Amino acid sequence: MTITNILFSNKEKILTWLSEKESQITPVFYSSVDVRDSGYKAAVVDTNFFPAGFNNLCYVGQTDAVAAFQRFMKKKFPTVKNILIVIEEHTRNLWYLENANVLQSIINRAGYTSKISTVLEDETQSMTTLKTASDAKIDVYNLDRQICKNNTETFDLVILNHDLSSGIPSCLEKIKLPIIPSLKAGWYNRSKTHHFKCTNEVIDEFASEFGIDPWFFTCLYETADAVTINDETDRIKLADKAKTLLARIQKKYDQYDIKSKPYLFLKSSQGTYGMGVQAIYDSSDILTLNRKNRNKLYKGKSSTIINNFILQEGVESALTVEDKSAEVCIYNIGSQSVGAFYRVNTKKSVRDNLNSSGMEFRKICPVAMKHPDCLPDTGDYCGIPLLHDKFFVYQVVSRLSLLASVKEVQELEMKS
Repeated sequence: MTITNILFSNKEKILTWLSEKESQITPVFYSSVDVRDSGYKAAVVDTNFFPAGFNNLCYVGQTDAVAAFQRFMKKKFPTVKNILIVIEEHTRNLWYLENANVLQSIINRAGYTSKISTVLEDETQSMTTLKTASDAKIDVYNLDRQICKNNTETFDLVILNHDLSSGIPSCLEKIKLPIIPSLKAGWYNRSKTHHFKCTNEVIDEFASEFGIDPWFFTCLYETADAVTINDETDRIKLADKAKTLLARIQKKYDQYDIKSKPYLFLKSSQGTYGMGVQAIYDSSDILTLNRKNRNKLYKGKSSTIINNFILQEGVESALTVEDKSAEVCIYNIGSQSVGAFYRVNTKKSVRDNLNSSGMEFRKICPVAMKHPDCLPDTGDYCGIPLLHDKFFVYQVVSRLSLLASVKEVQELEMKS
């Protein structure tokens, strides 16, 4: 039986189990979950607590996001009316600004008022108007000058769309307002190693309940801390760990008669945007990395030196869209999946990191049949249809990741 068949044969029991677990926790505000589907497994390969692709959700997904936001707010922040959205500083990225514009639209459609802010390069500016990729205009206020010093009393809540890779802006540390997601969940404090530890613990519990090998939903991994890719001794340490991990993956391939050659990704344990990632097919690949690839693994986002690595099982993608390699990204608000899209890549193979040069996005329409809410004028799909059984698999994996996210953030807050 395929993973899809296994999950569908236990559908009602699985939904009941997930609902019971979710009723016991307060979910993180929002997240995106990257899922690689190889056909024989559908594994969580990354989870982002500060998703930056709301513009890639279809019409139905954005509408579902409005309803999910309303439910989350009524339960968690029933008295909030005015919201401050804090975005990344890279305001020249037009597609990121498009995301910010859609996020603000979702919040406003839900019945709240909001302003967007960030740390502007010109400290004397109180506000600037920027164009997005769709040529829409958004007003962006100066976080330090306009908000923190003058107008915090006009807001009830701060929503972060900023991954804090370089740490917490001093202004945010001083604001006397609730902030979601938690400041402790930023990449300055978070690691992929800890993320996968928490994810695997939750999936182990789920798999044990339903008699499934948890490997079908997770990635095997090894960690390497306090190393640098430009040091030969450290590269030898990394190669030894890669050899160990490749052997572990091969055992699983042998168990399930998988004929592919195992591989892995060597990546920074902290950070996002697909930076600091290298595919490894043999442990010797690490020892022979050329200068260009070593440089990619030396610094991450905001030129932060990479000292902590994770070696993560590679999951070959069986998905293609328009004959391009693809993976699925699920968006969540609270405990609800609100939409999804394909990350496709014109330059990469089914074994590569798709979050890299050549990346494009294709919206996924979550409705099972043509639906008048997709495109009001035509009644046609507003994205690529996804088979109901496949979408169910991805939603289950995503909800498991949500449970793990709560555990992860709680542990981050406790250690700090």
